[in-house]
Amino acid sequence: MNEHRKKQFFRTAFLRHQIYVLKELGIPKPWTDNIIFQSYRFCNVFRYLDKTSVWIIENAIKPNENNSELWKTIIMCRYISRIDTLKILKEGDCLIGNQLKAYRFLRLMQFNNRKIFTNAFIVNSKVPGGWSDKVTYLFTLIKEIQKIFDYYPDPYYFKNPDLYYSKCHSMRNLYNHFFLLPGIANFMAYQYTVDFTYSERYLKKAEDKDKWVSLGLGAVRGMNRLLSGEASRDKIPNANELACELLGEWREYIYDHLQEWIKSTQHKSNKEGSLPDLIIIDMFEPFKYVDLRDVQHWLCEYDKYCRGGSKKRRYPGKE
Repeated sequence: MNEHRKKQFFRTAFLRHQIYVLKELGIPKPWTDNIIFQSYRFCNVFRYLDKTSVWIIENAIKPNENNSELWKTIIMCRYISRIDTLKILKEGDCLIGNQLKAYRFLRLMQFNNRKIFTNAFIVNSKVPGGWSDKVTYLFTLIKEIQKIFDYYPDPYYFKNPDLYYSKCHSMRNLYNHFFLLPGIANFMAYQYTVDFTYSERYLKKAEDKDKWVSLGLGAVRGMNRLLSGEASRDKIPNANELACELLGEWREYIYDHLQEWIKSTQHKSNKEGSLPDLIIIDMFEPFKYVDLRDVQHWLCEYDKYCRGGSKKRRYPGKE
């Protein structure tokens, strides 16, 4: 991989997270002098800090860790990915444990031509027998996933450690099951799998978070940019090995530069008044724990950055 482009990958990740930190601290924009980050929307470096993921973790996953129906809620939340819709289901007491009621709520919204789903993910709504509308597909998908969980019981209750780790505590194994389901391809299989890593009940302690990753189309383009400078869609046979290598170098780069980044952010924030340094230090904590999920996620955003931003997603990042 080209050294200059790798450093750009590492540096842009810091700049994007610095924007997040300054914004969270209440510092008025502009949060950066970088014209691309100022002008276009980018996801956070860490997927779990994005607005929708935060909502799902705080409102759907954490309160329901002891509920055996949690997996259905995780699938439903990510498939919908629209907070306004998820709030309606939560207020209707059917975000978890009442699939029939949730189905009726969504059908009513559909009947009234209300927006249900976000455009964040391109979702294939093909079910066995042909194409369907998205509401039908969602609950068909949940039924198909039920077969997996019937075959591999909820890991929360596993007594046999060998079965627990080999069948239920691996991102790769769960991904492989999702990948075979109707309407799910590489990208969504991985997105669902990552959501399961936010739950103590399922994959929070997955042992392969530092060993295995599946690169989506955007991440493949990002990796090819690091390799050749070209945004090629060509598959990379040793993608997993390269991602592990990139993760190791990213961690080294973070170790060498983290204090410098924190001081830079403290300097920017203190222009607006004194802020507790411990808060800023704490907000850079995610960089100490980067893993392959973050490599995959930022490769996609790095590709977007190299394109000069997504022309469809402008951002008012100036004062």
